[in-house]
Amino acid sequence: MLRYVPLLAERGAHVVIEVPPALAALAGLHHEAECPGLELLEQGIHASQAGRLRVGAEWLLRLRDGNGRLRRPAEFLPAARQLGLAAHIDLWVMRRALEWLTRTRSVASSNALFVVMKLNAESLHDHRFQRHALRLLRAQ
Repeated sequence: MLRYVPLLAERGAHVVIEVPPALAALAGLHHEAECPGLELLEQGIHASQAGRLRVGAEWLLRLRDGNGRLRRPAEFLPAARQLGLAAHIDLWVMRRALEWLTRTRSVASSNALFVVMKLNAESLHDHRFQRHALRLLRAQ
């Protein structure tokens, strides 16, 4: 078991969380711009609304563990939440999805594009996350 002391320790909270060895990649997540081991898999979505075709993507989050196996969110997000990393991961996902939207718009020249991102409830209630997310969305 990997023992990890989350960022809260700097405020005097001495919490040690044990992370299973298969999820040791979570210990490397300290900043939303640097999320080693995380991967996004694109799942295309085509929707027709009032005779108008809309094209988009849902982003499926995975964590590549130390053995190279792709782990589903149910296998690592509970530990990520305990480690206080949910908002970091969500901002990483949001940044990648919006980058895809920008790249795809420039090629497809269509405003009928969309992305689907599933975010943690904890992140949505975090004021720092809200500020960062709004900044990313306004930049679109």
